[in-house]
Amino acid sequence: MSPRLPLVALAVALLLLAAAVAGVHASGGNVAHFRRLLTAAGGSSTADNKGNAAELTKDSPHASAEGEALEVRASSPDSSAEGGEAEAGAGGKPPVLQLIIVEEGHAAGAVCLDGTNPGFFYRKGYGSGSRNWLLFFEGGAWCASPHSCAYRAHTRLGSSDHFASVEEMVDPQSGAMNGMLSANRTVNPDFFNWNAVYFVYCDGGSFAGDKEEPVLSDGRTLYLRGRRVADVLLKRLVEKMGLDQADRVVVAGSSAGAVAVLLHCDRVRATLEAVSPSMSVRCLADASMFLDVPDVNNTRKVGNFFAEVKDTHNLTASLPVACLEAREPETHHECFMSNHLLQFVSTPIFVINSNYDKIAMRAIAAPQVLDSGSTRPPDCFDHLKKCTDAENRVIEDYRKAVVSAVAPLLHSTNPPPPSPLSSSSSSSSSSSSSSSSSSSSSSSSSSSSSSSSSSSSSSSSSSSSSSSSSSPPVNAVFLFSCFQHGSIHSDMPWKIRTANGVPMFEAVSQWMHPDNGDKIHLIERSRPCNSCGMKL
Repeated sequence: MSPRLPLVALAVALLLLAAAVAGVHASGGNVAHFRRLLTAAGGSSTADNKGNAAELTKDSPHASAEGEALEVRASSPDSSAEGGEAEAGAGGKPPVLQLIIVEEGHAAGAVCLDGTNPGFFYRKGYGSGSRNWLLFFEGGAWCASPHSCAYRAHTRLGSSDHFASVEEMVDPQSGAMNGMLSANRTVNPDFFNWNAVYFVYCDGGSFAGDKEEPVLSDGRTLYLRGRRVADVLLKRLVEKMGLDQADRVVVAGSSAGAVAVLLHCDRVRATLEAVSPSMSVRCLADASMFLDVPDVNNTRKVGNFFAEVKDTHNLTASLPVACLEAREPETHHECFMSNHLLQFVSTPIFVINSNYDKIAMRAIAAPQVLDSGSTRPPDCFDHLKKCTDAENRVIEDYRKAVVSAVAPLLHSTNPPPPSPLSSSSSSSSSSSSSSSSSSSSSSSSSSSSSSSSSSSSSSSSSSSSSSSSSSPPVNAVFLFSCFQHGSIHSDMPWKIRTANGVPMFEAVSQWMHPDNGDKIHLIERSRPCNSCGMKL
C-alpha cells in the first residue's frame, strides 16, 4: 500500500464530513471534484463549519517573532467604524453587519491564497457592550499541499472574491453569525451587544503561515501568509475602529480557527495590552482537538498530515518557541496541535470540545474512508449500537485522549503573561524530551476527579496573571458528549448543549463574570445521549 494512502484517506474523510455538515459552496465545485483533487493531493480544502465559504512586498513589518506585539498606533478618540455607520442601536434595531476588505493587505504582503486582500465581518457594539469586543477566527480545515491550496484558492476559503455575503452570514439557520456571535439577546445574553468581528479564513493554514516567496501550483500563484493576514486585520481594528479603547476582549474561534486562537491568543493580548494596559483579554477555543491517535486500523494519520501543513505553510514563526525547543525538528509539527499547544498559552482560556467530535470520529478514530480508499457504511455513527467492539474501544480511547489533553488546565495556574515587546526567536534547538508529553502521565487522576463531580464548578482562588484586576487567571473546560464538531456559532448547541447539566452559554457566562473565582471544569463521561439527537 502506498505510504500516502493513509493521508489520502484522512483528507477524503475530512472532505466527506465537512460537505455533509456545511455543504459545498457553489463556487467551490461539486463533491466528486473535491474528492478527486484531495485524493491526489492528500490535503483538505473544504469548510468544516456553517459559516464557510503580481509580486508582493516582502519586507512586511508584521512578520514579528513569537510573543512580539504588533507595531500599532492607537486610534484617535473621534475615529469611527468603517463606512460612517450610524450609532448602534438606533431605532431600537441592532446594528447591521458589514463586510470590510482590508485594502492595506497588499502593501503588508498580507493576502489570501490567491493574492486578494483579506477581510472580516463587523457588527458595531452598543449600550453596555460598546467597549467590549468579540474577535472570532473562522474555521475550515487546512490545505496540506500546494496542489490542494491551489484548488482552495478559488473558493471562499482562499479568496476574498468569493467571501460569503452578509445575507448568508446572518441567516438564522445556516449563517455563521449565530450562537455566541448572535445579535439576539435571548440566544446570546452575554455578547449580543458587543462589537463582533468575524475574521474570514482565506489562507488555509490557521492564520499562521509565513511563506516569504509565492508558490506556483496548477497554474496558480499562491500566497501562504496567514500570520500576516491575522496581523493586518488586528492592526486595522486597533488603528481605525476603536479596539484600542476596549475594556474587555474575547478572542474565540472554532475548528481550524480554534487552533488559530491557541497560536495567536498571547500575541493578540500582548498587542492590545501594549496600547491599553488595563484591557482584559481572554480566549476561547471550540473544537480544536485533532489528536494523533491510532484508528481502528491501528494507523496514525494526523501527525503526518499536520507535518505537511507545517512545511507547506512555513508555520515555524507562529509556533511557541518553548514548544519547538523541547522537540527534535522532525516532531516540530506537534507544536501546531492543540493538545501540545494548550500548556504554552498564558492568557486565560476556555476550551470547549466534544468527547466524540464528529470529525475526529469519522476522519481520525474510526474513519469512514479506509486506508485502501474505499468507504464503509457509517452505521456506527448513525446508530451507535451498531459499532463493533473494535470501534467502541477506539472511540472510548479517543475520549480519554481528549480528557488527557485538557488535564493540564484543570489543576494549574496560567504561565506568566507574554512580554509585549519581546524579541524572542523562532529558531528551534534540539531536545530529547518533550514537556508536553507530561500531560498524559497525570491525565487519569485529574480527569477522573474532575469528571466525577456533578456540580458545575468547584471553588478555587487564584492569583492574577493579567494586568487587569477584573480578569482572574482561570482556565475553563467544557467537554460534552454529543456527536458534533463546532458549537459556539450555532444557536442550538450554544443554548442547548450541556456538560454535567450546565448549558454551554451559562458556563461561558460564569467564566466571564469578573467576580467569579470558580473554576469551570465540566467533563462528561457518558456516550452520546438522546438529547443530542443520536439514534442509540
